[in-house]
Amino acid sequence: MADPGKSKEVQVDQVLHYLGLLGVTLDDIKKLNVIHISGTKGKGSTCAYCESILRSHGYSTGFFSSPHLIEVRERIKLNGQPISYEKFTSYFWTVYNALYANRSHPEDMPAYFKFLTVMSFYVFVKEKPDVCIVEVGIGGLYDNTNIVPNTAVVGITSLGYDHIQVLGNTIEQIAVQKAGIMKPHCIAVTSGLHSTDTIRCKQVLLDTSKSVNCVLVEAPANLLNYNWKEQPLEQDWNNTIKSVNISLAIQLAFLWMFKMNKSASVNINSEPDDTSKPISPHTDGRNQKHNSIRTSPPQSSLNWLDNVDSHNMTNTYTDKLNNVQKISNIAQSLSAGKSKVLTFTNVLDTYNFRHELDPSKEYHILVTGSLHLVGAFLNVLSNYD
Repeated sequence: MADPGKSKEVQVDQVLHYLGLLGVTLDDIKKLNVIHISGTKGKGSTCAYCESILRSHGYSTGFFSSPHLIEVRERIKLNGQPISYEKFTSYFWTVYNALYANRSHPEDMPAYFKFLTVMSFYVFVKEKPDVCIVEVGIGGLYDNTNIVPNTAVVGITSLGYDHIQVLGNTIEQIAVQKAGIMKPHCIAVTSGLHSTDTIRCKQVLLDTSKSVNCVLVEAPANLLNYNWKEQPLEQDWNNTIKSVNISLAIQLAFLWMFKMNKSASVNINSEPDDTSKPISPHTDGRNQKHNSIRTSPPQSSLNWLDNVDSHNMTNTYTDKLNNVQKISNIAQSLSAGKSKVLTFTNVLDTYNFRHELDPSKEYHILVTGSLHLVGAFLNVLSNYD
C-alpha cells in the first residue's frame, strides 16, 4: 500500500511550485477566500449547495470540483457556470506553456489532476471571486488542493472506506487524511453522520481539531430545525442523505460570511426554542433541543464537539440507501410500470446498450448511479446517429 504521507512536498508543495512558475505567490493564495471540503460521500453536492447559497446572497463564486460529467470545463466554474471555452483555452495554454518552458527535466510536467488544480487556482487568482469553493480530490491532508494555509472554513462530509490503497485500510487512517484540511484558527464543520463507525470518525476529527487549534462543530442532520419562512419544508426532507449535505452547506455558507464579516445572517434562519442554551466548548451538546444556524455568533448555535461517546448516536447511512436494485425499484414505482428500468454497472454495458435502441423511436431515459457512468451515457446519447 502506498504511504499517503511519503512526502507532502511531492504532492502539495509541487502545486505551489508550479503556481510559482506562473507568477502566483503564496501571498496571492492567502488572499483567496476558500471554503475547502473533504469527505467520502456527498462532498460534491455539498460544494454545489454551498456555492449556490453564497451566489444567491450576491457573492461572486469560484468552484473547483471533480470529476466532470461531460466536459473538463465543468471542473472550474465561475458564478455557477463552467468557465467559457474562450477562457478555458486561454488559461490552459497560458499555464501549459509557462510550465513547459520552465521544466527542470523533460518529464517535469504535472499530471492531469495536478495540472487542473494548478490551473484552477491560477484562474481564481486572476478572476478574483469573492469566495472559492474547493472540493478535495482524494483524502485531504496530502491532496493537491490542500495548498491554502489560512482557510477560514472547512467542511467534512460523511466518512467511509475509499481509496484504501492510498489513504489507509482503517477508518482512523482515512479520517486522519480527510481531517487534514483543517487549519489553525479555522472553523471545521462535520455532518456528524458517517457511513462507517461514527464514533471512531468523530474521535479522529476531534483529535485533529485540537492538535491544529481549530474549532470543530457539527451541523444538524434535520432540516426541519430550520425556519423556512414562507416555504415550509416537507416532512420527506427529514434525515435524508440530501438533507445532511444541504444542512452542512448552509452552515458552511453562514460561517464563511460570519468569519469574513460579510453578513450577520443568512436568508435561511433558525429560531431557537426558549429552552435552548448556548453550547460552550466544554459542554456536551448532544442533548440540546436546538442545534442549527442563528443570526448570533456560531458559538451559540452549533454543537461544539468536545468529547465523543456512543449515547443517542444513530447511523442513518446504510448500504441499502445506495443499493442499485432499490433505486431501480423506486424508478419503476415512479413510472407506474409504464417505463422499462435497466441498470448498468459499468461504462461498457452502457455503451453496448446504445446498439439496442431504435433510432426511429423516442426514448425517455433516467440514468443514475456512478457519475462516470452518467457522463459516459450522456456522451453516447449526444453522439448517437
